[in-house]
Amino acid sequence: MANYEYVGCFFDYEELSLKVRSLRRNPLECEKLCPHVTFEYAPNAVDTSLFGEKIFVTINGYGNDGINEGVRVTLSSENKRINDMITNIVCPHVTLAVSKAGKAVNTRYLAFDDVMPIHIVGRYGGYIDD
Repeated sequence: MANYEYVGCFFDYEELSLKVRSLRRNPLECEKLCPHVTFEYAPNAVDTSLFGEKIFVTINGYGNDGINEGVRVTLSSENKRINDMITNIVCPHVTLAVSKAGKAVNTRYLAFDDVMPIHIVGRYGGYIDD
């Protein structure tokens, strides 16, 4: 069995980049090339049968404090089990980039400004750091 670093909703980097291009102000230098919403970090158990399930995402906020840059999101799925996991996420967000001193885990603490909703579809999956 694989040890996943985290599980969550993953996006195509190019598609997400195009969708948020107009929101970004003073983009930070360290782009996150595997954009995602973390559902659980270091999970004890992973249900890989859910991998690939569609997740409907609305981007509704943007924040950048010079250290972290990201978007606030809301998520929903046609799969009840995924929706149950979504309800446990304290601050659903996607880290777009960080400064050299930044840590992606801190993006959740940004003050997000409301933005016109942008819709994108992600997929449930897991990440293994090789």
